[in-house]
Amino acid sequence: MKKLVMAAAVLGAFAGTAQAQTSVTLYGIADGDLRFDHTNIGTLKSVDSGGESGSRWGIRGSEDLGGGLKANFIFEQGFQLDDNSVAQGSVGGGASAGIGGSKTYTEPSTGSRLFGRTSTVGLSGGFGEIRFGRGYNPLFLVQATADPFGAGFVSEPSAVYVNNTVRNDNAIYYDTPRFAGIQVSGVYQLGESTTNSPATTATGATSATGQALRGNDRYGAGATYAAGPVYVGVGYEQIKSNLDSFNTRTFDFGATYDFGFLKLHAIYWRTKNDNGNTTLGISTSTVALRENVFTGGITVPFGA
Repeated sequence: MKKLVMAAAVLGAFAGTAQAQTSVTLYGIADGDLRFDHTNIGTLKSVDSGGESGSRWGIRGSEDLGGGLKANFIFEQGFQLDDNSVAQGSVGGGASAGIGGSKTYTEPSTGSRLFGRTSTVGLSGGFGEIRFGRGYNPLFLVQATADPFGAGFVSEPSAVYVNNTVRNDNAIYYDTPRFAGIQVSGVYQLGESTTNSPATTATGATSATGQALRGNDRYGAGATYAAGPVYVGVGYEQIKSNLDSFNTRTFDFGATYDFGFLKLHAIYWRTKNDNGNTTLGISTSTVALRENVFTGGITVPFGA
């Protein structure tokens, strides 16, 4: 922590002496709709938020530090337009599972988020871009880019993807520059704890060796090609459980081809989990999980 604070202080001093140009943008989406859900017990009528795209507001900025180097940040908050509640607001809490015999671990709650959609800060330049914080991972971005629904709408196909991890907390992100349409991205989430707070345990919630429980490390990568009418991407993520010996591995492939008058979409999603638990990676079942999902679509532009 002291090293990070020192690094931030040095960066701040450098930015001050550079007298850099700063750009800050306030943006957002307000999406409200009237919704009717027909079920076997009747029809539910409601005013909803995010029928097409999640309602949100955010601030993003960039500061030119000179020599081709820029400092960037983005803070994005989701909200429910119908009742003003905070989307993506909770941080852990409540989940529990057995760990080796009679020992039980209950995941502690660490409160609520302020900018639950994205909260990152980083540097960009000729080397690409590095960011720290909470943001979208390469696995999600591959399928979201190829999704005919744009990872939106109530009926989005990604709702049936097991282990559809959208964001990573406590993570380091890196994107290479784009060369000839190709870009490679990576993310590593450090498992400080299962709720990304300093590792703590409830009474009796210790590992077999008596050590405090550590959360799950996650790492992933993606590679995309985008040029002209063609987009192709592959993504991978592995959740490395620090509570047991099981890992969750997810792979996806996405592609689109834009003819102008219509656009073709294709997605393949594969998840493999040795113990069937995709949330905490805790051994609660001996049933292995295998999922293969194929998604296809056509979008046709018309009007303004």
